[in-house]
Amino acid sequence: MYKPFLFGVLLFFYSFANAQVLVLNENDNLNLYSLVEHASYLEDKTHKIDFDTLTKNTTRFSDQFKPLINKGKNPNLDFTSSSFWLKFSIKNNSSFTREFYLQAARPLTDKANLYTISDSNRISVYENGDQIPFKERLIKNRKLVFPILLAPFQQTDYFIYLKSDGESLTVPLNIWQKEAFSQNNYLENLILGLYYGILFFVFVIYFFFFVVLKDRTYLYYISFIFSLFFLQLSLDGFAFQYIWPNNTWMASHSLVLTASFSFLFIMLYTRSFLKIIERKLSLNKIYKILIILALIGVISTLTSGLLYSFTYPYINILSLLGLFFVFYAIYRVRKKGFHVCPYFMSAFIFSIIGISLFILGQLSIIPQNPFTEHGLKLGSGVEVLFLSISMANKYRELQKEKEIAQNEALKKLEEMNILKDELNTELEQKVKDRTKELNEQKEILSEKNEEIVSSIRYAKRIQNAILPPDDLVNQSFSNSFILYKPKDIVAGDFYWIEPNLNTTLFAAADCTGHGVPGAMVSVVCNNALNRSVREFNLHEPGKILDKTREIVVEEFAKSNEDVKDGMDISLCKLERKNSGKYILEWAGANNPLWIIPNSHPSKILEFKPNKQPIGKAENPTHFTTHTMELEKGDTIYIFTDGYQDQFGGEKGKKFKASQLKELLLKIQDKSIYEQKEILNAAFEKWKGCLEQVDDVCMMGIKL
Repeated sequence: MYKPFLFGVLLFFYSFANAQVLVLNENDNLNLYSLVEHASYLEDKTHKIDFDTLTKNTTRFSDQFKPLINKGKNPNLDFTSSSFWLKFSIKNNSSFTREFYLQAARPLTDKANLYTISDSNRISVYENGDQIPFKERLIKNRKLVFPILLAPFQQTDYFIYLKSDGESLTVPLNIWQKEAFSQNNYLENLILGLYYGILFFVFVIYFFFFVVLKDRTYLYYISFIFSLFFLQLSLDGFAFQYIWPNNTWMASHSLVLTASFSFLFIMLYTRSFLKIIERKLSLNKIYKILIILALIGVISTLTSGLLYSFTYPYINILSLLGLFFVFYAIYRVRKKGFHVCPYFMSAFIFSIIGISLFILGQLSIIPQNPFTEHGLKLGSGVEVLFLSISMANKYRELQKEKEIAQNEALKKLEEMNILKDELNTELEQKVKDRTKELNEQKEILSEKNEEIVSSIRYAKRIQNAILPPDDLVNQSFSNSFILYKPKDIVAGDFYWIEPNLNTTLFAAADCTGHGVPGAMVSVVCNNALNRSVREFNLHEPGKILDKTREIVVEEFAKSNEDVKDGMDISLCKLERKNSGKYILEWAGANNPLWIIPNSHPSKILEFKPNKQPIGKAENPTHFTTHTMELEKGDTIYIFTDGYQDQFGGEKGKKFKASQLKELLLKIQDKSIYEQKEILNAAFEKWKGCLEQVDDVCMMGIKL
């Protein structure tokens, strides 16, 4: 409820003293009353006049109001960003209360506020327009509608405030009987539903044509239909009501945005349909200019203020010029001797007529009437129907071209078959000769391959001989497992056990490479490890690794080449005390040590290795020996990197150390033998059909 000062209200009544009033008598029962002849308007270019100012300064503003009928029976205030005030009065000369709906402006108007003043000086304010969320409208209708309540024998005075951001401001100033408005609205929605249904049906049909044919002409056509569909929804207010009811920016910008896209796609479509580029016509230069101008229109719709206000007349004039240019392009294409579908030409004739009426009405060049108001729908509706027929003809033409191409292909195929028969005889003899030669080479390669494989298998027997036998493993660790999976026949990974009285040395090593090269390096490294313990009588893991590195470097230095091969290793020394406890000494070269305590089976103790290999390295340092006390039930894990580096899983990624930790913690309640089976099954499942990337060696020992 709005309550200005009484003084302003009295002045307001004075301003209406000489104004024409719509009088409703006792027996008047029309469904629709026009207020155009009874209303006057005031343009406010500065946007500084509000309702208080207007009612308190009626004398100053009274001369500035002009009769609305000067703008025609269906007034159009042109493309404008000005504010407008309308004023009129209605007197109910009947003995009963009357209720009406007031239709004040087009659905696209930014602001449309109604101020009512009754005989009792009571003032009411109703806000409407696309700058407030749709849910805040008093009457939930796509049109800008206000309720009008007229008490018996009372006169009510009205002010309407209208504001747009540059679009054409049309004022269909009518009051409707409520039931008549609902019936008329229902009939309009039914007709519009048929129109939208045709657009939707055409879009769906030719969308499938595009999917099947992959022809960009169909893509441009359905894009035009899609843009036109939303253009009409915005123009009629349905888009704001049902699609973006809370997005006032889209409600304000959607019309010119969809109009810009419609023009852009109709230009792309006609250029593609007329094959302007393929036929190398000079018209393509003008098409490029029009497409650039359309893109400028699209970009300008994202702005605001003065630039945005020019976008409305800009895109209307551009669309009108573009349609005339399309008709000219059709003429030029026909003049060049190319066939143009008559339905395509008819579509643009009707489109030019309908859209010209609409745009000329928007520009106030001709008076507003039902033809100018609905010209866009009529023109575009007929255009879509004729274009759809022309697109169907295009499909038939494509099918004919396909048949011609198939016939030509069959002829060429027959010619090729004849040539093929002639060549086959010659080729058959060459194939026989070549096959004989290949078979001879195959036999030679097969013999050599068998010799190589036999040599590698014999090398595997030698490598197996340097690995600790099963009896030695079982004697040293009664509750343990070794998961050993070479990538090839022979491997670069190896495990090593050296028992000595109450202590046992054991290790998991990864030599450079795999296959035959890795196996050769493993022999050198295994021998160096044995010499460090047996020949040099070393028992501390760090010192053993220092000596092993020294021996390996000396062995490879005998070659004249700069050999950087070596190994990564995790080396342990386990000693059992009379108290039942264990002392573990450990040193590592790039490979870690993991221990899962029996007292904390959900936790992994990780010991970091020295970041240097057993081999040639820059700035080598002595390997560190770590000493720790373990208890019965603790589990020791040493391993090479082959398990965690394996690619696999759904995404073909590495297994990684973190996932291996989770798996080991998950299976701690299993026996050490079950753990081996689970680890092996998990590895094979992860690897799947992918190739194994490296040798795998893992030792698990439960104390």
